[in-house]
Amino acid sequence: MNKSSGLLFTLLILASCSFKQTQAQSLLNLRGNPFYINGINIPWNNFGWDIGLHPSRGVGYDPFFFEEVFSNLESKGVNTARFWLHCDARATPEIDQNSFVTGLDAPFFDHLDDMIERAANHKVKLIICLWSFELAEEFPDLIRDEARTQSYIDLVLIPMVERYADRCNILAWEIMNEPEWTVKNLKRGNDGQVELSEIQRFIAMQTAAIHEHCDHLVTLGSASLMWNANLRDNPNKDFLWSDEALQNAHDDPLAYLDFYQIHFFDWMKEWGKNYDPFLKAASWYHSDKPVLIGETPVVSEHYEPEEMLKYAFQNGYMGTMLWSYAARDGLGSWLGTDDALGDFAQNFPYPQYLADPCTYYEPDSESLIMRSNLLQSGEAISIEANLMDEGPIRILIRDVQGRIILDRRSFLHPGKNVFQLGTRVKGSGLYFLQINDGPIKKLLFY
Repeated sequence: MNKSSGLLFTLLILASCSFKQTQAQSLLNLRGNPFYINGINIPWNNFGWDIGLHPSRGVGYDPFFFEEVFSNLESKGVNTARFWLHCDARATPEIDQNSFVTGLDAPFFDHLDDMIERAANHKVKLIICLWSFELAEEFPDLIRDEARTQSYIDLVLIPMVERYADRCNILAWEIMNEPEWTVKNLKRGNDGQVELSEIQRFIAMQTAAIHEHCDHLVTLGSASLMWNANLRDNPNKDFLWSDEALQNAHDDPLAYLDFYQIHFFDWMKEWGKNYDPFLKAASWYHSDKPVLIGETPVVSEHYEPEEMLKYAFQNGYMGTMLWSYAARDGLGSWLGTDDALGDFAQNFPYPQYLADPCTYYEPDSESLIMRSNLLQSGEAISIEANLMDEGPIRILIRDVQGRIILDRRSFLHPGKNVFQLGTRVKGSGLYFLQINDGPIKKLLFY
């Protein structure tokens, strides 16, 4: 008999002191479900004109390409893909001679509808990247001028996010890929076309608009930890994409990122070990939000793809998106990447984190236990178990990285049993409780 089936479990906090958070919340929490990204960058089939109508080349959308992509990803347990939409605006949106956005061409939504639906059919979530840094070379005034930015928001962005507001397989909208390369006089950056304050405002305005009009997450594809973390040796001094920085650029409390995203390539090793995310925990850089490694090359002199996937998980990142499926730049392709992603998914210690991205449930009180007072070092946790039969019991508590925080064995008698778990659970975040071989109960302290 499974002794856990007759138990009623209740966590009791025996003290109510506040706790100073010291660790990053490493996983996304989607409607009560922890979600870990085992992902890849598509990122395009035709750069900048997969969706909509190119003015000279015509239609670039290939449904057979995307069907093959998403089918292959599903077969290897890949749960998230990053796709680039407008890029440098070579095809969409429609922009007049004065750099004002005037709308979208006729086939745009037909194409995007179809792609999103194909991804959903294969249980793949999407991070849709709106722009890439090349926009500043082609249409710098769209970034520099608030009215021109607003024309895009009003005529394209808001209608688009409202159209897809109920699509559960859109994980996030990404405002721009590697915006640092657009900035003038940025240390260790390129000599870009716009001021830092201008690109920050451009990003902040769109971020606020998305948060106002849908519940999807918003992120930004920062080129490096150089610009997306507070580091002592950072020559830029500032954390460019913090809530404070974005809201200073655009005075709106909705101008914030839901999770940070950083990229890593071999050449960043020249800057020192602090810019290699595989060498340090995510919490070393950020303590307030999850961190995604949004690009990292399959072809690397320093790491095999299997190592990148493993180290990212061990270091507390919210996932990894390998580069790439079809960028055709010599840094990776699906062949050679597929087995690494498949093996990671197959051997992942918590398969429920990788589960069907559109299968949600509202956890009951036994599944998700939340406390407004965070745990403080020195507090004790007790388990109360009401048992109809006597028998041995084993209680396991693991953290989000699968490490056993507590392994307690005891013998319970019929009736009410209360015993101490001790003080091994220290800090806010997500933990997992399992009694004997029963279902795993999620414990979220915040």
